[in-house]
Amino acid sequence: MTQVLCEVEPKHLKDWIDQGLVTLIDVREEDEFAEGHLEAARLNPITNFDPSTLSFEKGRKLVFYCRSGHRSSIAALKWAEYACDKEAYSLKGGILAWKDEGLPIQD
Repeated sequence: MTQVLCEVEPKHLKDWIDQGLVTLIDVREEDEFAEGHLEAARLNPITNFDPSTLSFEKGRKLVFYCRSGHRSSIAALKWAEYACDKEAYSLKGGILAWKDEGLPIQD
């Protein structure tokens, strides 16, 4: 099965969050996470990323994000390959794009 990376625009992701449709995985490092993150995001740094450790509520989209979108794209595709899921979600432009849209960050 071929996996497809789906990049989600920040405002679209915010809508999904507001509707309770996603589980957020932050793949940055601990110090980056401590500087600010999306509300309800779970930290799972890419440096030791293991898709087999991820759990989320069935029916929810698993969305990965990082600073700019590169690391989250890698994690999303690893997840899709592991889970045999054809779609993998990554926040387009990462948390930088999220902030640029004026969307809220949790300290």
